[in-house]
Amino acid sequence: MLLWIARTVAAAPGAVTPLPVMPPAAFGAIVVGGLWLAIWRTRWRYAGLVPVAIGAVWTMATPGPDLIVTGDGRHLALRGDEGGVAILRDRTGDYVRDLLAEAGGLDGAPALLSETRRARCNRDLCWMERHVNGRVWRVLATRSLYLVPAGDLVPLCRRADVVVSERRLPRQCRGRWLTLDRTTLARTGGVRVTFATGRVAAVRAAGDAHPWIVGGEHETRQAAKGSPMLAGWLSMLPVARSDQAQP
Repeated sequence: MLLWIARTVAAAPGAVTPLPVMPPAAFGAIVVGGLWLAIWRTRWRYAGLVPVAIGAVWTMATPGPDLIVTGDGRHLALRGDEGGVAILRDRTGDYVRDLLAEAGGLDGAPALLSETRRARCNRDLCWMERHVNGRVWRVLATRSLYLVPAGDLVPLCRRADVVVSERRLPRQCRGRWLTLDRTTLARTGGVRVTFATGRVAAVRAAGDAHPWIVGGEHETRQAAKGSPMLAGWLSMLPVARSDQAQP
């Protein structure tokens, strides 16, 4: 009976509302208000409802990110002009799909950028546009490990506001506003971008010295020493066919 009630309530329209990741300050306000309500037993306890209400309103008023990039640069999600979310890779697994959808505050499965009208994608690259407050933001992302000829890639990078890639990009390939390649994402971790405010939020903060981060980077550097395979890995990657249509 209890399970039936729980499932019925959860399935009711409006029972669950997806929201993007809440601001840390809003989360802190809700926690402080909840603790105040739990600790006090007098009328003063109801004062805890104020920070709870502030945190809840703050969370609901926070706009969802326009661009979400995973820490490895392999996956991204872009919010469309109509509010939906679309992902970069057609064969993305269910776990990553759900992760990107929840981070973007989407209820349901995200669409594919290759099937949307605002993106032009081929096997190796995807060119996307997002209209925010009268401005067009252009995003360029790589979709494969094939090396695109620099003569084709660099001009696109210079036209894009944001460039995203899971591999290290040439020095000449830099977005006009933001470049998120393997080198940058190794320092920042996952990134979410809000174009309206120009805010870029990263998983790793500057000076982050958690042992699992510092230790992992140290072990990676040690493993790479004296490894000709790692040194020549990029040179062994296949080159994209020159007859591929540019996005």
